Amino acid sequence: MMPLTTASLVLVLSGMCVGEGVLPAGPLSGAVAGTVKFTTILRPPETPFLSVSWSFRGVNIITSTSINITDPTYTNRISLDRATGALELRNLVLEDSGQYTVTLIPDRGQQSQGTISLNVYVVITEATIRSPAVILIEDRSSANLTCDASGSISTKVWMKDGQALYPSDRISFSTDNRTVFIKPVRSSDHGTYQCEVSNPVSTMTAAYNLTVNFGPHNISIIGPSTAPPGQRVTLQCTADSVPPANFSWMFNGNETWVNNSMYIIERLAAENTGNYTCTARNTVTMRQSSAVLNLRASCTAPCWSFSVLLFSVLTLRGKAFFWRSIHFSFLLCTMRTYRESPAVLLELFYMVSLTVLEAQQLTVWPEVTGYLGHNVTLPCKFNSGAKGTAMSQVQWDLLQPEGKNIIIIVSSVQHGAHIHESSLKGRVGISEESLIIKSVEMRDAGSYTCRVATFPSGSFEGTTKLIVLEQMLHISSGHTSAIVVAVLLLAGMVAAIVYLIFIRRGSSARLHVDIDTNGPVMDAHGSSDVSDETVVYSDVVVKPTRDAAQFYNDKPTEMAPADDVVYARVMVLHKQPK
Repeated sequence: MMPLTTASLVLVLSGMCVGEGVLPAGPLSGAVAGTVKFTTILRPPETPFLSVSWSFRGVNIITSTSINITDPTYTNRISLDRATGALELRNLVLEDSGQYTVTLIPDRGQQSQGTISLNVYVVITEATIRSPAVILIEDRSSANLTCDASGSISTKVWMKDGQALYPSDRISFSTDNRTVFIKPVRSSDHGTYQCEVSNPVSTMTAAYNLTVNFGPHNISIIGPSTAPPGQRVTLQCTADSVPPANFSWMFNGNETWVNNSMYIIERLAAENTGNYTCTARNTVTMRQSSAVLNLRASCTAPCWSFSVLLFSVLTLRGKAFFWRSIHFSFLLCTMRTYRESPAVLLELFYMVSLTVLEAQQLTVWPEVTGYLGHNVTLPCKFNSGAKGTAMSQVQWDLLQPEGKNIIIIVSSVQHGAHIHESSLKGRVGISEESLIIKSVEMRDAGSYTCRVATFPSGSFEGTTKLIVLEQMLHISSGHTSAIVVAVLLLAGMVAAIVYLIFIRRGSSARLHVDIDTNGPVMDAHGSSDVSDETVVYSDVVVKPTRDAAQFYNDKPTEMAPADDVVYARVMVLHKQPK
């Protein structure tokens, strides 16, 4: 009987070999000093293989028949599984990279052979980003960022603030992707840059904070444009600037010597109304920018005059509209003067949407004031108008200073409300179409847009400006008494006018009487037929005869002929029977 090695040689020379389905496609990857396992994908035979051998670059590293024969350079580095033909290689070095071949001779059947490649890498360490130490100023400076690392580097990927960085008209990369060139720098280049260095066995990311000095940009004054006298008013000046801007304030063109971002008026008076100018300055870029807010005092008198204005609509719309108008006027006055609770605001909005703004599809308030730490409601009301119009979705957005819209909340008929990621998450809700913000913060101030999608009428939107103040004005007992007295006086005045218009007018009758000034003179007491009547003479003009004219005027030529007769219209008010 021939030895097994001779039998193996005969089988090889006979060409009975199958090269498919022995090893996976590969390649395999390993790290220096690590371990890799070459695993076959054959089903283990019922009886052990007659022979299993592995070779590397044409050199046999291990052959296993009845005994194992191992190349001396691989002693203590390899292990063989005779049942499956798998090979484990330990303590990898770079020189282990290359192609490996396995030859399997079963007890029965054909010889099998497969090949696979191994790539060995050095683990990546010490990844860093370097940049020249210079002060970068927007539109004036350029920047270079260089990424280096130790180990076997396969790829380098650049990111900014977690997003992939791509070439543009100002941004370019070196051929090996090692360096990023930015020329010139802009405010949008300010941020954190990452360089991700990787190979199949390791990945490492380096970060670098690039400081671009810019601004001030987008300067604005957050605060009310109108406020009741006596109220504490806070104006907050904001600007996008690196480093942070220095602020100063002017009032009606005069220096105020207030040099911080906040201007506080403890009690608003007439002398505090006017133009407030905030100027922001950047000490590095040497640039400055200003914003102006015109502050006016709101008064309470027009509120009550507005009631009279609404009362005038009574003659056109009827009594039901009258009481609704009076209710609306009182709520309006209360809200403007004392900034009532969200419930009052919603009721006022409901009154407006039903009476004054009936023809408008979407109704929002142009400006709403919230107070630090309190809840605030931004009203939004959709009026369907045409029959068959159905509302499908309500969405509220917040307009960022740079012009970007952030979705706050979306509420649909089918899926309910979904709150998006924003600084307001966890503090917002929706009531019908209106937005509710809980525990208001100063940063919540801004422009909010209510968007309503309908079918088949399409979409509608309206914007509300939210102003955030530090504290709410409290109503003193004196103010409360004044409001009660004013409401009672107004109610009395309205009742009197209603009585005159509806009761007296309904009980009177009109009678036309012709008076002949040339006829006989009537008894001053009149006949018994008119003794129970009240006669009111209104706009009676009697053209006198010539003799009478001469008595009053020496110019008879200007008088009418003696036979002229003029009739006057007289209103007679009949008394109601008792």
